[in-house]
Amino acid sequence: MGRIPESDDIPRRMHPTMTTRSAGGGVRMQAMTAIRLALGTTILAGSILLVGWAGAAGADAAIPLSPQEAASEIRQRGDRTDFVLLDVRTPNEYREEHLRGAVAVDFLSGSFKREVDRLDRGKTYLVYCRTGNRSEKAVSIMKELRFPNVLHMTGGILKWKEAGLPTVR
Repeated sequence: MGRIPESDDIPRRMHPTMTTRSAGGGVRMQAMTAIRLALGTTILAGSILLVGWAGAAGADAAIPLSPQEAASEIRQRGDRTDFVLLDVRTPNEYREEHLRGAVAVDFLSGSFKREVDRLDRGKTYLVYCRTGNRSEKAVSIMKELRFPNVLHMTGGILKWKEAGLPTVR
C-alpha cells in the first residue's frame, strides 16, 4: 500500500481523492463518485423542499376561473349546500343584477372582514364582483382568514355578461 505524495504520509486507502483500478483496468475517482452522490442527494432534497413549498403556497391561493369556467362550476355544484356564490359588490350593484343564488357581502363596508369571518369554512366559495378587483382582494382576506376552498371569478360580472351568461335583475 503506497503513500500519497505531499500528503503528510496519509495512506492511499484513506485519502478522499484516491484513484483505484477496477478489474477491467478503468480508473475511477472515488471522490467524484462521492461528490456525485452528495450532489444528487442535495438536488433531490432541494426538489422535495421546493415542491412542498410550492404546494403550501398553492394551498393559500384561490383558484382563478374565467366566467365560462365559473358557469360550469355553478352548473355542477349550484344546488349543493356546500357551495356559495359570494357577490362582494355594493348593495345597489347587487340589486341592479347578480348571479342567480348569489349571497351579497359588501367588500366596501367597514364590516366585510367580520362578516366573512362568520361564514362556514367547510363550504366552497365562488367570489365575484364587477371587474375582478374587489373580489381578488376579498379572496385574499378569505385566505388570510383560513378559508380553504375559494374560487375567484376573474373579470367579474362584466366579463360574465360579455360571455352572454345570464344574470338576475
